[in-house]
Amino acid sequence: MDQWEAMLRRAIALGDNAVAFNHYANFLWRKRNNRSEAERWFRKAAEMDTGSPGLDAAMRGIYATFLWEGGDPVTAETWFHLAFLKSRMDLQAISAFAAMLTAIGRVDAGLALVTELLSHPRLQESPKRIACGFELLGWFLRYAHGDEGMRRHALTEIRARLAGCQPLGRFLDLSRNAKAAAAAGHPATDLVAALVKAMQSDAGRATEALAEVERCPAWRD
Repeated sequence: MDQWEAMLRRAIALGDNAVAFNHYANFLWRKRNNRSEAERWFRKAAEMDTGSPGLDAAMRGIYATFLWEGGDPVTAETWFHLAFLKSRMDLQAISAFAAMLTAIGRVDAGLALVTELLSHPRLQESPKRIACGFELLGWFLRYAHGDEGMRRHALTEIRARLAGCQPLGRFLDLSRNAKAAAAAGHPATDLVAALVKAMQSDAGRATEALAEVERCPAWRD
């Protein structure tokens, strides 16, 4: 850990580089649990104008996701919009904003972003394992927050993808979406929660997480 941090500090000392700042911020957040210092470096990366609209959008979207996970959806929304002013080509920013909006009860706006995500041209250009993960996330949000018809269609799409997709890992905390779905009266809260575990499990626990999904009555119906 100390050697890792030393290398990251050497990288940021080389000069203003948004990617280096972002990597260091992520290390401070995930590995050192130092949110205040992580926020400083995430914001430095987000405020930079790198000359690449796609990179600028990604840095702003990552900072927005950090703010949302820290409990500040209002400021997070501002930074998501700033990301989209730069580019709407960053799938991670679109996905994270959709997940945030559906989790905080702005379902129509969130599902509109899901529609944009699932029809996005970058899905056709991305490697299959990456595209599959984003598609799975989109269908999950439709299943967790859509109406009955949308849930039925989404579950069919999830069944076709879940076993073959690489887990999303810690890119997003979807447990809030599971809680929001339960609060809204979702008829299969056990399956929603199990899908979250399966989508965010470590690779070594993917089989166990998938088995939990398959035990849910709604999955078998």
